[in-house]
Amino acid sequence: MDDEARKAERKKAIEDAWWKRWREQDFSWDGLAALDEDGKPKHAWQGWSVTKTRRVVETKDAPDGSRPATLQDYFRRKPGGDTLRGDPVLRKAGLLIDGAEIPGSDGKTFHIIHCPKTLDAEDTTTTKALDASQWETLESEVDRLIALGEKTDKDYLRGTTGTDKRTQLSGVILRRFPRPPAPEKDQAELAPLHLTAPSSAWLDHVGAESLNFASELSMYAAIFFADADFRQAQFSGGDASFHQAQFSGGYASFYQAQFSGGDAYFGEAQFSGGDAYFGEAQFSGGYAYFNQAQFSGGNAYFRQAQFSRGYAYFGETLFLGSLNLQRGDLEGLSVGYLGATVDASRDGEGEVGDGPDVSRERTDIWLTTPAAKAEAGTLTNFNFEGARVFGTAFFTDRIFAETPDFSGARFFGRADFHGASLHESVQLKNARFRFGTPMRPRRFPGFDRAWRGAYTGLRSWLRLPPVEPPDHIRFPEQDELWAEIEARANKLDRPLPDKAREQFDKTYATAKQRFDDRGHEANLYENEYRTLKRLMARIGASSEEQRFFALELKARQARRRSKTSSDDASDQDVTAWEAFFAGLYGAVTDYGQSLTRVLGWMGGVWAVSAAAYLILAVTAPPLPPVAPASEAGYHTPRLIGPGDDETVSERRWTTYWRMEGPTGLLGPALYALEMTVVPVVNPGGHHPWTQRLEGPDAGGHAYWFALVRLVHRLLALPLAFLFLLTLRRRFQIS
Repeated sequence: MDDEARKAERKKAIEDAWWKRWREQDFSWDGLAALDEDGKPKHAWQGWSVTKTRRVVETKDAPDGSRPATLQDYFRRKPGGDTLRGDPVLRKAGLLIDGAEIPGSDGKTFHIIHCPKTLDAEDTTTTKALDASQWETLESEVDRLIALGEKTDKDYLRGTTGTDKRTQLSGVILRRFPRPPAPEKDQAELAPLHLTAPSSAWLDHVGAESLNFASELSMYAAIFFADADFRQAQFSGGDASFHQAQFSGGYASFYQAQFSGGDAYFGEAQFSGGDAYFGEAQFSGGYAYFNQAQFSGGNAYFRQAQFSRGYAYFGETLFLGSLNLQRGDLEGLSVGYLGATVDASRDGEGEVGDGPDVSRERTDIWLTTPAAKAEAGTLTNFNFEGARVFGTAFFTDRIFAETPDFSGARFFGRADFHGASLHESVQLKNARFRFGTPMRPRRFPGFDRAWRGAYTGLRSWLRLPPVEPPDHIRFPEQDELWAEIEARANKLDRPLPDKAREQFDKTYATAKQRFDDRGHEANLYENEYRTLKRLMARIGASSEEQRFFALELKARQARRRSKTSSDDASDQDVTAWEAFFAGLYGAVTDYGQSLTRVLGWMGGVWAVSAAAYLILAVTAPPLPPVAPASEAGYHTPRLIGPGDDETVSERRWTTYWRMEGPTGLLGPALYALEMTVVPVVNPGGHHPWTQRLEGPDAGGHAYWFALVRLVHRLLALPLAFLFLLTLRRRFQIS
């Protein structure tokens, strides 16, 4: 099967999944009036009732014998009145489409705004089975319903009773987003829009910029097959819910949008068609929920977004591109200004610019205070738990107050916290950052990949878990990550159109290229980890401070890149010797974080040295017999005077020397152990067997013994020092 066939098959499967869920909700004409097992409407028109005389009234004013209203009653209501129209009247107006006109509809009749896409096998477009005149009728009916929408109490969706007077567009399939008529008195004023449209599908570009949603907005589980433009929209009437929405046909823009009426819900939303813009958006009415959202089609921009209530939840969110959540300028929070004049009539090259004469334009230079800065950028109870960012995460100038949670977050790219402030209760448990393993490019990448592949295969064959050092993050494979995105979409029965896969491939390739270019932007990583180190020191988080110090050293080491081309030269600020010793420090102590690693190196030095001493001892010439103790002097090397009595300790070493067999060879091992643990002294006099290597008959063994002991000390002394230093740093011993 070729690529085109696979793409077509995937697209059909994805769309079929969405249509399946849409059909399960049954938005057919009869389905709009259906009742559940308890006799309640499946699609209720909240707060309304139908009297015995077939009049629509508010439930609070309904007489006895009235029944709850359904969405079918909503579409039956006569324009300008409260009576219900019959099916013949609606058919004559072209508002009902019989099932015979809709291939694959199983003979069901649909209202024109719920008419599904044709299911003909040859039809691969995302348009409904309507002709041009029917589309005109549909849009006229939508405009009429929009004009009838009225303000609805925002507490209605919070569990209280009330009358829903919003335009009911649940399950609709439309091309354009409706706009209310402009106010007659003030044309500059934003016209209010009162709308609810869960499970709706939008086939073409959504132009909802500058709209004023004056009642609670529900776009729950809606799907956007093209660009969704909500720039400068005002959500002032209550909560704005885009929970589980699919932005799969293009970009999603909420630039400068104002969420002032309540909470903003984007949980489990999927932004798979392009970039998502929330720059300068204001979340001032309540919390901002982005839990388990997926930004897989591009970057997510939250630059200068205002979270006035402070609560922002991004738990389990996936950002395949970059995330920009930085705080920008502080306009409007200034406390004073200085007047100044500038020569603004010339550009950077001294040429006179076009336009009016502004050569002496007055410019106000505003001053801000730290208090204003903290107030502007504060995020309270910020939740980023389990989120993944494959691009760059910008948290510049943000103030994180009251338990910011980054637990389990994975930053595959840069994490910019310049100018930020972290509360001492910050959670970083199991958070992973780039440069957890050496990022320097391999001189022989093919050999390196083969070796790592063989090692991974061996561990898999032995049923051992993959090795993942504390800070290491493995970049997921493309098919693996796409399968995860598809699984989440299938769980919600939300289609991912073919454009979503194309956008994913493009964004993934960019992120993967930056991740694999291990020396790229290493200087920026070094600065950012230095910032995090200082933030940890400021709140007294010693362990995390040490962790980011290690990452800073790794990033600095990576700046010394391999010279593979003229454009890939080494960073001259980092010398080769500095990079070498930094790598050595990391190999021995994990940059001061691992006590066991130092002990392992000390054990290795002891074992190798003991073996060297043993080989020298057994190959050296034998010593003459030891003279009796009654004879003058001692022939055994000693540290005590000839007139002193032999101590128990000395008799112990003499016994080792005289014994035959393997037990007598413990001397070299004990000598190597003492030299490794306490390399600043020479315990050789306690070991009588060393006379073989230092005596007049030792020959060349004496020189080899001196060389081995010198190398042993040169290795053991730094290791002992590093062990004590790591012990001090690890437990903050002062």
